[in-house]
Amino acid sequence: MEYYYKVVRSSGNGKIFLSATGMGEVTEYTLGEKTNRPKLCGPLAVFSFLVYARNFCKKLSVENLVIFRCKITGSLDTKLWVKSPVCKISVSFCDMPEGTVFADSVTLLEQIK
Repeated sequence: MEYYYKVVRSSGNGKIFLSATGMGEVTEYTLGEKTNRPKLCGPLAVFSFLVYARNFCKKLSVENLVIFRCKITGSLDTKLWVKSPVCKISVSFCDMPEGTVFADSVTLLEQIK
C-alpha cells in the first residue's frame, strides 16, 4: 500500500482535524475515517513524501499544524477548486506546493511526530 502525508490543524480534542489553510472549503477529518472531497469543491490535497509536508508546514504561519500518514483515493483533477468570498476559483496543479497530490478521499492513519 502506498502512503501519503496530510497536513491539518488540530481542533484540540485529538479526534477532529481541519484543513490546514483557510482557503476555500474547511474540511473536517476524523482519525481513521474516510473523508470525501466536498461537493462542488476540491479535490483534497496531500503530499507524496513527508519532506514536502514538513516544508509546507514551515511556510505557513498557522498554529496547531500536524502531519498524518494517510491513504487516499487519487483524483484525476488537474486543478484545485476553492471557494472565495466572491466566486469559485481554480488553482492550477503547477501553482501548488512541491510534492502535492490530488485526492478524492483521504483517510488519516497515524500522526507523525
